[in-house]
Amino acid sequence: VLMTSKPVFVAEDFSGREEEMNKKCAVIEGEATQQECLAYKQYLDEKWNHLDQEIEQIQEKIDLVQCDMRKLEEDIAENNKQLEKLTKNIKSVSDSIEKSEKRIKELEASIDAKTLDITQRDENMKQRLRELQPYTASNQYIDFIMGSKSFADLLRRTEIISELSSYESLQMELLAQERAVLDEDKTNYEAQKEMLETQKHNLESEKAKEEKLLKLNEKL
Repeated sequence: VLMTSKPVFVAEDFSGREEEMNKKCAVIEGEATQQECLAYKQYLDEKWNHLDQEIEQIQEKIDLVQCDMRKLEEDIAENNKQLEKLTKNIKSVSDSIEKSEKRIKELEASIDAKTLDITQRDENMKQRLRELQPYTASNQYIDFIMGSKSFADLLRRTEIISELSSYESLQMELLAQERAVLDEDKTNYEAQKEMLETQKHNLESEKAKEEKLLKLNEKL
């Protein structure tokens, strides 16, 4: 007696055959078809169960991505705020650099002019002192006063000597004041140059940071 066994159907047998099996199982006739459709039903049950699990996993991934996206959006928004601040800072520093450079040129011109004026006036002062030296080293001042022909002439000559002395003293005092102003200008000039270098370095740093943030936003 020949023993016949019923075919065993496994889930893998129906992969890619769904359309065929859907048609076959639409009208079930015969035991063989019943068994095959039963196996197909099990296949579908397993497939849908597995699909439900996949959907749940996908949903979990979506939730995680949404959380990540919100975080990324917050990061981008924060970066944009930083970029806005950097843009304002860069504009402010650029304007300050422009003013510093202008101020440096003004100070250079002022220092050059004052130096030339003081040098010329100082030389003139020294020349006058050299011319007066013979009088201060002898009795010629006394001779000049004693040579007065009248009391009025004496007063006039005494006043002349007094005015000359006062004038020279005033000129020396003015020169000293202008030298002090010149020294102050030179100090301001050096401070302005140092500030300019700091501002330029700061500008380079701000621009570099701005460029990095822009690239980071592109990546995000």
